[in-house]
Amino acid sequence: MPLDQFDATSRPWYQRAESKEGVQVNDVDNLKWAMIAGLLLSLVVLGALLYKIAQSTAAPLENIAGAAQEVAKGNLAIQPPQRDRDDEIGQLHNSLLTMVKNLRELIQKTAQTSEHLAAASEQLTASADQSAQGAQSAAEAIVKITGSTIEQNEVVDESFKTVDGITHAIPEGTRRRRRQAGQSGERTVRPHCRRCQ
Repeated sequence: MPLDQFDATSRPWYQRAESKEGVQVNDVDNLKWAMIAGLLLSLVVLGALLYKIAQSTAAPLENIAGAAQEVAKGNLAIQPPQRDRDDEIGQLHNSLLTMVKNLRELIQKTAQTSEHLAAASEQLTASADQSAQGAQSAAEAIVKITGSTIEQNEVVDESFKTVDGITHAIPEGTRRRRRQAGQSGERTVRPHCRRCQ
């Protein structure tokens, strides 16, 4: 029988096994290379996906961290870019924005309160100045009254001395007048008395 007329079923089993083994080895080699190529392609896709996830997570976190550092330095003029995310990073971003907004409002309220306090302080200072002027006027009046009282006391003391002097002078004057009256009566009476004798 010619060789080209043999089909796979007419060959003996061992020949058929060898030919199948060759085909199977080729199929296994092809499968092995396909698996390696698929694995490499999967690794590239997985690496790109991980890079994209890392970028979508790390970049916003870096922005938020930079904004938080600026807020910590006291710079409340920063405005982190808006993010429309519903995950934890979006919540952190929204919380930072709310904190900055609330801090701005708190500083504005504090500034307004300190302005009101400054105005009230000026009013109190003016009132205290007026009270001090009133107290000074009252003190000057008291000093004048005290000076007048002292002068009046001196006048009263002098008056008492004068009255006392007058009081002492009256008995002395009376004695003197009596003496003078007695002497003048004696002068008047003596010449008459001599005549009488």
